[in-house]
Amino acid sequence: LFKLLIRNFRFLVYLKIDREFEVELKKIVSDAEMEFLKKMASEFDVNDMEKILIELNSAYSNLNWAYLPELPLELAILKIAGV
Repeated sequence: LFKLLIRNFRFLVYLKIDREFEVELKKIVSDAEMEFLKKMASEFDVNDMEKILIELNSAYSNLNWAYLPELPLELAILKIAGV
């Protein structure tokens, strides 16, 4: 799940900053996923996406040390949501 979230947020950043990336992305994602990613990219600003990626990446690096494997992701989501 972590890798999928990180992958998708990277895709959002690329879609936001490089209009030609959509052509490449269409080769590896379904039409439905592409529409979802485009919609999400329009709702986030690049700075927000950067903060989310940093938080997810940081949490991913804590996976090996976590008592519960789900805990780093759950804590990252809480931090991203501002709770």
